[in-house]
Amino acid sequence: MCSGAITVEELLLCLKRIKKSITFWTQQLGRKGYMQFVVPQLASNAYLLQEAGKLMPHQ
Repeated sequence: MCSGAITVEELLLCLKRIKKSITFWTQQLGRKGYMQFVVPQLASNAYLLQEAGKLMPHQ
């Protein structure tokens, strides 16, 4: 069973990747570029995110 915990190093890598993505999409599409990219990505997975939330214990 996965505890969901990650290391500080993993968290930093994730944040660096997000920052790089923000820079890329801002350069490609302008000031709101990252949001134009990420919102459809999240919306297309909204059901899966909702279902995952039901499976994870609330703290």
